[in-house]
Amino acid sequence: MRFIFRFRTLLTGTIVLSILFGFSVCVHADDDYWPYSSNTYKYTSAEFEVLAKAIDCEARGERMSGKIAVGNVIMNRVFVYNSSITAIVTAAGQFAYDASRVPTADSYAAARRVLDGEEWVVPQNAYFFRNYGGSTWSGKSSDTVRFWGKIGNHYIYVKNMDGRYNGTDVPAPMYSREYASP
Repeated sequence: MRFIFRFRTLLTGTIVLSILFGFSVCVHADDDYWPYSSNTYKYTSAEFEVLAKAIDCEARGERMSGKIAVGNVIMNRVFVYNSSITAIVTAAGQFAYDASRVPTADSYAAARRVLDGEEWVVPQNAYFFRNYGGSTWSGKSSDTVRFWGKIGNHYIYVKNMDGRYNGTDVPAPMYSREYASP
């Protein structure tokens, strides 16, 4: 007999366990165990294309983790500003983006892993990156941005903002959150 388990956060600390037979069980999870915000985003094919092009513009030549990091930063901004991929990517001065660019297969794969696989390699409060510099941020003086780490050629920076998990841990892969028993 095979059971398929899906975990879904309803409210802080409340998880619904749905089993194939159609009934649900609510359990309370310790807040330290389920701290992350949702990474689920319903996107259009046009938004998928915009994300793949932005990843390609910002991280062509990077290994897959660098491409995914760029996609994660874009999606973190989408979530915290309750916006769309297109609005975030095409905002003036924010990301390298060329609408006529043809992304590589790896850039498409990275966009798919971010959007469908909800794969994260940076924290959910990573909103900035650049491919030069180091542990100091030279943005606006009002920014309270901290260096988190480097992935490939990208220096990743975090900032605590309302609406997203503000820890420095990286969310677990979706496989660990959605599990099919043997």
